Amino acid sequence: MPGNRRHIPKPVKEQLVYMSTRMRSSGIAHVTGISHRTVNRVLHPSRTTGSVIRVPYQAGRPRLLNALDASFLEGLHQENYTST
Repeated sequence: MPGNRRHIPKPVKEQLVYMSTRMRSSGIAHVTGISHRTVNRVLHPSRTTGSVIRVPYQAGRPRLLNALDASFLEGLHQENYTST
């Protein structure tokens, strides 16, 4: 459950990544006392993005329409207006 997770500081995450170059994740879990699942959860972003910190894509839903969305809506409006 996401509510039961504890915060792992960035330096600790970086140390886990360094240890992963020489050890398997199960060995890291045994030595550090961190669960195997948590070690894998820390290592996954570093393998995919190169960073141990997961950054959200966007902080919320976009509030403004981009040009493509606006032209699409204008086209729908024109289509409905001409068909009646």
